[in-house]
Amino acid sequence: MLPQQELSKLPQYEFLKIISHSPHVAQVSLNRPTKRNALHMPLWEQLRDCFRRLAADPNLRCVVLSGEGAMFCAGIDVAMLASQPKLDTKDVARIGMRFRQDLRKLQECVLALSELPVPIIAAIHGQCVGGGCDIASFCDIRWSDPNTTFSIREVVMGLTADLGNLQRLPRLVGNDSLFREVCYTGRDFTAQEALTMGMITRVTDNVVAEAVQLALTVAGRSPVAVAGIKEMLNHPHRAPVADAMNYIQALNAYLLQTEDLKRSIEASLTKRTPTFSKL
Repeated sequence: MLPQQELSKLPQYEFLKIISHSPHVAQVSLNRPTKRNALHMPLWEQLRDCFRRLAADPNLRCVVLSGEGAMFCAGIDVAMLASQPKLDTKDVARIGMRFRQDLRKLQECVLALSELPVPIIAAIHGQCVGGGCDIASFCDIRWSDPNTTFSIREVVMGLTADLGNLQRLPRLVGNDSLFREVCYTGRDFTAQEALTMGMITRVTDNVVAEAVQLALTVAGRSPVAVAGIKEMLNHPHRAPVADAMNYIQALNAYLLQTEDLKRSIEASLTKRTPTFSKL
C-alpha cells in the first residue's frame, strides 16, 4: 500500500496526462496520440502505477478516464507482441510458466483500475479496440461519442482475450448473442450496438465534458456512501472475475504458443490475409 498522497503530488508520466478538475476529481488520459494510444509496456506500467497512487489519495472521489488525440485507444501495440523475446528452451511447461508470469503482470495493470475505491467514468471517443475495451471494462460507467467504433479484436490477432474483455464484460452486457458475435469475428461495431448490448450506457457528442460533470456530481455525494456502494456492487463479481483471470492465465499459457499468433502478427504488419492450419 502506497502512503497517502494528494493528486498534485503524482509523478509526471510520459504516456499519461493528468488533469485536476477539482480537489476531488481527476481526469486520466492515455497520452500516446501519435501511436493512437496503443498500449505498449511503458504505458501499461504507468497506468498501473498511476491508479495505485490515486487509490492512496484521501481527497479523490471520482476519476474520468479518456484518451488524447483522435481516439481513446487502438489496443495493444502490435510491435510489443512482435518483439517478445524468445526463450532459450523448447520445454512447453517452462515456456507456459513464463507466458503466465508475463500475463499476470499485464493483468495487474487493468486490475489496478478495479481496485480503485472510487468510481471511474470512461469517456470514449474515436476508436476503442482490444485492450482499450479491456481497460474500459474495469470502469464503473462507460460513455462514448456517437462516432466511436469499438472492436474486441484479439481474435483477429490470433489471441484469446485475457485482460478483461472475456472475463468482465460478459457480466456487464445484456445481449449475450451480440457480444459473442463481435468476439468471434473481431469486427468493428458502432456506439449504438455497444449501447444496445449494454457495454456503454450513454452516447453523447460532448462525452468528456459531460463525463467530467458527472464526476463532479458524484464527488458532491458522501465519499463514504459512494465508496460503500462501489464496494457492495463489486462484491458479487470479485471472486468470479478473479477466477476467470486466473483461468485464462492457465489457458493462454499454451494458447499463446500457437503459430496462429505469429501468422496473425505478420499478416497485420504486412497487410495480408493470414492462413491457418487445421485445428
